[in-house]
Amino acid sequence: KYQDLKFELYDLQGKCVQQSAISNLQSVIHRGNLSAGTYIYKITVSPSPSGEGRGEVATGKLIVQ
Repeated sequence: KYQDLKFELYDLQGKCVQQSAISNLQSVIHRGNLSAGTYIYKITVSPSPSGEGRGEVATGKLIVQ
C-alpha cells in the first residue's frame, strides 16, 4: 500500500538520533548508539496521501533500558 516509508527516531529534546528507510515493511533499530531513555519515533510516507510532501503514518514512544 505505501511506498518510500521512512523511520525517524528522536530524543526528547527533538534531535533526530536515527533514521532509515523501511523496505518490505521492516526496519532495524540499532541500539548500540542509543543511551537508555525515552525516544519518539515517527514513520512517514512520501508522497503523503494528499499527494504533497511527506505524510505521517505512525508515531509512538520507544523506551530503551
